[in-house]
Amino acid sequence: IKTIAVSVFSKRESTSWHFGPLRLSLRILYNLIPVQAEIFVQCGSKKNYWYDNPLFIFDDTLFHRSVNEYDGRRYCVFVDIIRPSPFPKLIAGLLAIVSVSVERINSVFYKNWKMIGSSKPKATAN
Repeated sequence: IKTIAVSVFSKRESTSWHFGPLRLSLRILYNLIPVQAEIFVQCGSKKNYWYDNPLFIFDDTLFHRSVNEYDGRRYCVFVDIIRPSPFPKLIAGLLAIVSVSVERINSVFYKNWKMIGSSKPKATAN
């Protein structure tokens, strides 16, 4: 597991079509409040309505979008996992290199996100 987070969309908030370039992980999404409304994630031609199926796993390098045409907030847990591979240490090493390389670029993608925690260890005073 590389990332665990919760995304919150305000009422009637959606993303444009986008993709995660150089993503060496798969994304697992789990909707926390499956109301019967126009709330879905679409990856290519596959539309997953959260009310019918609160779990969706996909390749983040494919074009996708999230839609919330509901008059309330949409809460969704997402988890990024390293792709299954016969060489997991190689994939983990590549992922570490890519993460460091695109850290500044990610700030553009996540400019509207509020980060509430970090997996980086905090320095302690002795």
